[in-house]
Amino acid sequence: MGGKFLEACARQPELAPSLQVKMFILAGLIDAVAMIGVGIAMVLLFVL
Repeated sequence: MGGKFLEACARQPELAPSLQVKMFILAGLIDAVAMIGVGIAMVLLFVL
């Protein structure tokens, strides 16, 4: 994901700010999915 972002910024530097915002949102969503999975696993492990 980060490599493609850098390639796109190298090709079109004027789009870097909008691409950066999109990359950070995507990275946050990917991380959130992992954290939600860990939370569900903890509930299943300790509650059920």
